[in-house]
Amino acid sequence: MGYHIPKANRRTVYEYLIKEGVMVVKADQNLPRHADLKLPNLHVMLIMRSMESRGYVRKQFAWKVQYWFLTDEGINFIRSELNLPEQVVPETMKAKAPAPRAERREFRRDRPRRTDQRQMRS
Repeated sequence: MGYHIPKANRRTVYEYLIKEGVMVVKADQNLPRHADLKLPNLHVMLIMRSMESRGYVRKQFAWKVQYWFLTDEGINFIRSELNLPEQVVPETMKAKAPAPRAERREFRRDRPRRTDQRQMRS
């Protein structure tokens, strides 16, 4: 016996996955809604399980929460399903700008060196 999931729900999950690159699902089939998508949690779990069986996502489980990470095959699959160009990549694949470095303090040359200060006291 199969479970029918509306095409609109699949599309919503695919759009979220291609945008973020990862899906976080609480492992509770009775949860009425997924936290981010406002879809039935069971629908999201079943879609992700189906994608895992086809090799489109990789699952990590920790503390009753399932983390599904999009694979390269999954990115290509979602691009073809949603008719997206090659330039569309998930946030997890985008290169981040390097963090700004702390501003260096200038070395003050007008100040005597520590050894010089000791010599001055003697």
